[in-house]
Amino acid sequence: MSIPIADFAFLNDTPAGTHGFVQAREGRLIFDDGTPARFFGVNLSFDAAFPDAGTARRIADDLYHSGCNMVRFHHVDSARGRSLIDYNAGDTQHLSQENFRRLDYLASLLKERGIYLHLDMYTLRRFLPQDGFSPDEAQRLTAPVKSLLYYDEKLLALHVSFAEKYLSHVNAYTQVAYKDEPQVAVVQFLNENAIFWDTGDPRPDSILALLGGRFNAYLADRYGSRAALAEAWTHHGQCELQADEDPFEGTVAQPPVGVWGERKYDPAGEGLASPARHRDFTQFLAQTQRRVFAGFYARLRRMGVKCAINCSNLPNGAAELYCAQLGDVTEHNAYWNHPEGGFRPPARFHRHAIYDLDPRAPKPTFTMNHPACACAWAKTAEKPMIVTEFNALYPTPYRGDALLQMAAYGCLQGWDGILLFCYSETSGPDYTRPDGMNGFFSSVHDPALWGMFPLAAAIFRLGLVSPGRTRIEVGVCPEDWTRCPGDYAALTTALAPVCRVAVRFFDHAIRSSADAVVACGFFPSGDYTGLPRAILGAPGGQAWLGRHPNAYRCAGRPGWADVQAAMVDWGLWGRDTGWAGGAVRSDTGEITLDIDRHFFRLEAGRVAAYAGRRGAGRHAFPFEMALDEGSWCALAMDGLPLGQSTCILLAGIGRCENTGMVWDGDTLCDAGHGPIRQELLEGTLTLPYPFTVTDGSGRVLKAQPSLQGGYALTLAGSQAYLIRR
Repeated sequence: MSIPIADFAFLNDTPAGTHGFVQAREGRLIFDDGTPARFFGVNLSFDAAFPDAGTARRIADDLYHSGCNMVRFHHVDSARGRSLIDYNAGDTQHLSQENFRRLDYLASLLKERGIYLHLDMYTLRRFLPQDGFSPDEAQRLTAPVKSLLYYDEKLLALHVSFAEKYLSHVNAYTQVAYKDEPQVAVVQFLNENAIFWDTGDPRPDSILALLGGRFNAYLADRYGSRAALAEAWTHHGQCELQADEDPFEGTVAQPPVGVWGERKYDPAGEGLASPARHRDFTQFLAQTQRRVFAGFYARLRRMGVKCAINCSNLPNGAAELYCAQLGDVTEHNAYWNHPEGGFRPPARFHRHAIYDLDPRAPKPTFTMNHPACACAWAKTAEKPMIVTEFNALYPTPYRGDALLQMAAYGCLQGWDGILLFCYSETSGPDYTRPDGMNGFFSSVHDPALWGMFPLAAAIFRLGLVSPGRTRIEVGVCPEDWTRCPGDYAALTTALAPVCRVAVRFFDHAIRSSADAVVACGFFPSGDYTGLPRAILGAPGGQAWLGRHPNAYRCAGRPGWADVQAAMVDWGLWGRDTGWAGGAVRSDTGEITLDIDRHFFRLEAGRVAAYAGRRGAGRHAFPFEMALDEGSWCALAMDGLPLGQSTCILLAGIGRCENTGMVWDGDTLCDAGHGPIRQELLEGTLTLPYPFTVTDGSGRVLKAQPSLQGGYALTLAGSQAYLIRR
């Protein structure tokens, strides 16, 4: 258990399913009986989803007492280690009864403890020749081939068959099929992919040709003649359709799909990247993906699946999010310090703390995005949202605030779930007898993450941080999502620390009850005339701006500064709300992220938290941290405001690393070993009343009268302290 002096099992209603099935209603997740559903949990990946009985009980108990109420079974179709698929059968159409028995037992223990399930239908499944492919095709289908499911019927049929077998499987311990189990909160079509992009690995030419043929058929059907297509693709006297291209002969070349994200629009693009070709190809891909997912969704409903259904969880562009919102819930992933160059040493990492970097600034790599700000892009106006993967990996020396920031900003945004990736990737010796922190993503033995998990779970699940007082939506019409630029998420990223923000897709005239709607500005189009407060900017689109005389107008594409100026002018924000210099303050006044002075601060009634350099930011809770740099959180355990509470849990940590880590610049050459070197929480606590403190080892310490008034106690040598009046 991560904090031995406090038990967070009280957060869970037991068993899971007590309130009925999880449904999506009016933009939120809710149980059948009307109880709001909010999840703070973990991923169990690879072998961790298939533990032996003793380890299963240990995992379930640890999650329960740490306040976890959702587990995502992830990578359970992988050919690496244990899998639900029996790859020894010669094909991928037979299931492993032994591994299902192990997963069933763990699921039954989680159900008893009020922990819900998120089930992925495709993560790392490979395909074999016996599945009906040639040896060459099978060789090229060994890596994740999720995007191909959208246009290869054989792959899709194999995928749907696995999903039906998985969901129809009757748990050997609960005697309930997963499709009928209210413990199952979300079923996911596939993990981290869309038709718009792939991983960049070689694919079978026979399958890739299917997409080109269907694109030509789409163009022929849409335009009716080659001449009409040529006219539509002609701009300023220049025709993008080449002389040897004709959709009726299947010779129109398709643009390549993106790599780990949809290809972004280039208004000056030529050849396969030309604007009209890009637009039509994007529309074709979106139509194809939505049709396939709609069929999958309908099939699951016909077979009796009652929970929420998700399409995928990494919308790297506007078109992909447009398709993802067809599901009941949107999802997104973000990492602070994801490894570059591999998942084992040598691998590259930066060593910045989250509070060091400005989330508004363009980052040189995807590893430097503030996770809460990056995830804000996936929240659409009419759908609930879950962060399915998040982590701040242990080569980051100061990361004790990672879960605290996610919980705080998740409350501000009104999200429905946050899942740490991951609790563990193994149930073997690395889990049961760890030698330090093992595996970059496994967090169970990381004091800086798992030690702070229970407090973050309480903050998020109890809603201890107020939701944003104002709500801003980013309008995206068809002309926008087919012309998505590379910085598509810049606006939601900058607004996420300030107020509630969501993306609203619309066909022509937008309708919204938000406090303000800002046009994304990808393309000067859409009708915003029916809104009381619209923020528009259209470089080169003055005629469009002229049709909106009452809108707040920007000189160019709207940015965070334009939105802030408009909100202040309208009296919706005070001048101390939002971005000022190198700091940002939420519209509730509870959260501050100061980039210039390097600190994060939370002050919200029952909870206070701080992360950063000692003395950089003042806070109301009377604890002076002695560590040069670190994080702490104070949580009232009795439900009262901190100033009135008689039982407060104070936890924190400074630098936390393995012994023997070897670096060559930013490259980690050796991940090190145990014992874990951690700076335990030290500092002085001063309260106006007598109090005692129980530290993590069970010692009871008594505060003494202070010369400055009140009672004071110097704390040292523990990560957590229970303070009693």
